[in-house]
Amino acid sequence: MPAPSSPALAGGRRHAFLRSARYEEVSRSLPLNAERAKVVQALIDASGVLDDAFDVFEVVPASSRTMQLFHSRGFVDALQTPGNARLREQYGLIDDCGPFSGVFELAALEAGGSVQAAQLLAGGGYDTAIWWGGGRHHAKTDAAAGFCYVNDVVLAIFELLRTFERVMYIDIDVHHGDGVEEAFCYSDQVLTCSFHHHAPLFFPGSGSLEDQAGAGGKRHIINVPLHAGCSDETFLKVYSHTIRGAAASFVPSVILLQCGADALVGDPLGEFNLTVKSYTGSLEEVRRALPGVPVLLLGGGGYSQYNVARAWATLTYVAAEMTVPDMVPEHEFFEEYSPGYSFALRCSYRPDRNLPAYIQHLCSTIDGALSCIRGSQKSHADSASQDVREKEEQREDEEKEEEEEEGEEAAAAATTTSDGGPSLAAGVQKNGRRRQEEEEEEAAEAEPEPEPVAPPNSVEGEEGLFIAEAGVRRGEVEAGRCSDGEVSTDMELPHSESPSSNSGGGGGEGVIKSKRSERAGGAEHGTGSGLGGEGGALMDDGGGGQKRKWEVVMEGAAETLQRGLVVEEAVSLL
Repeated sequence: MPAPSSPALAGGRRHAFLRSARYEEVSRSLPLNAERAKVVQALIDASGVLDDAFDVFEVVPASSRTMQLFHSRGFVDALQTPGNARLREQYGLIDDCGPFSGVFELAALEAGGSVQAAQLLAGGGYDTAIWWGGGRHHAKTDAAAGFCYVNDVVLAIFELLRTFERVMYIDIDVHHGDGVEEAFCYSDQVLTCSFHHHAPLFFPGSGSLEDQAGAGGKRHIINVPLHAGCSDETFLKVYSHTIRGAAASFVPSVILLQCGADALVGDPLGEFNLTVKSYTGSLEEVRRALPGVPVLLLGGGGYSQYNVARAWATLTYVAAEMTVPDMVPEHEFFEEYSPGYSFALRCSYRPDRNLPAYIQHLCSTIDGALSCIRGSQKSHADSASQDVREKEEQREDEEKEEEEEEGEEAAAAATTTSDGGPSLAAGVQKNGRRRQEEEEEEAAEAEPEPEPVAPPNSVEGEEGLFIAEAGVRRGEVEAGRCSDGEVSTDMELPHSESPSSNSGGGGGEGVIKSKRSERAGGAEHGTGSGLGGEGGALMDDGGGGQKRKWEVVMEGAAETLQRGLVVEEAVSLL
């Protein structure tokens, strides 16, 4: 940001003024208002208001890159090559926006001054910033229109939105601010409020009373169309009603006031009958409704250049809260202000076509638009509140994760010695893990083999004994030994139906010798499943039922052998 043009002006003042001698020279090539920039600056300089109240900055031209934040690259290229006839037609560089040498430099200076003024407000050092070379509100993204080769207003609002949450744009040019409204009509952050003349065939033809917030999905727009001959009284009444309502409904963070002076009495392209009083009243009403809110003042239309100079010089005084002098000071264009040589203007006798019934209807319609804006703002606030809550929850989750990571890092650091090697604690932890792994392996090896399931064709006796074992359980015979007992290889089938009378099952033919008989304990229902063990238990019984039990045993064995389930194992044991 360039420093103030004079060290004496850098005293921490709250008002900034931007000017450009180069802009005054380049603008002399305009097809209309060729001298206006020079006339305006000459009156302001002669009044001495800048010396008393403002820090003055020289405008820095905007780059083509900055201009392309809103305008298309093709349009910016067309401004740089005004001799290309095809591009002139395509991008609206015809009629009231005809090309000329230096048109790109003119647009760059207009845009640069507005962006620079916005930056001064955003920096917090100033409450008011003024650039009378700005306010070109008709230009579109890819077309020039209405003497506007660049839409510096849109670029300034973009810059303000970098710092301020909500921008209220107020346009008091006699022509509708169509380019700015079109750029922001669907935004929740920008309210466009235009006071203008609306009639058939009057440029640009937009901004009707029906075109308000809530219509066609548009969010934050207010259009105040006024009929021909609008007076100071009518204008200020409607303006005050609208601005106070908008201030309460939208609650802007910053104001951009476009002060197109073609609504002044006697303007060749205007239809109103306003004096400077309406312009100063516009700024004063903003400050009453929104005290302490920064204000950016831009120029705009105005085709009676000496009346424009009166209005903008007076606004410069009011912006600095200084008393406006009655008489124009002597300077280069002093004689052009004759015969009265006054800053003030007198209205004409043109009748005001804005009748009381229309004003009432107009204010009622504006109230409806403000109601839509309040509802939209509430919805936006609720959404913003939800976003804040979600961001807060996300932040808390991130902090928790960071704390956990720090804890893990601290634990890892505690297991490391100062020279980078493992510490005693690390060794203890490692040995503990190794011992635990070894114990788990030993426990896995010590687990008993799962008990094989008896074959489906085994015979179960009355006492629940498996008969077909005979030391030859399926899959468990190995070298004449079962997994749970040994079987003698001299096993023979009995020669008679009755067993030997000897107790203990130890002698005689047909006796199955088994060490399991020793473990049977004489119980009728032993725990073992081998034939020898149960045989000993049966022989020890010695009762009358012994014969029947033996028959059951032998019949079961014979049936098992006949089925061929254990033939190979039995043969290997015989």
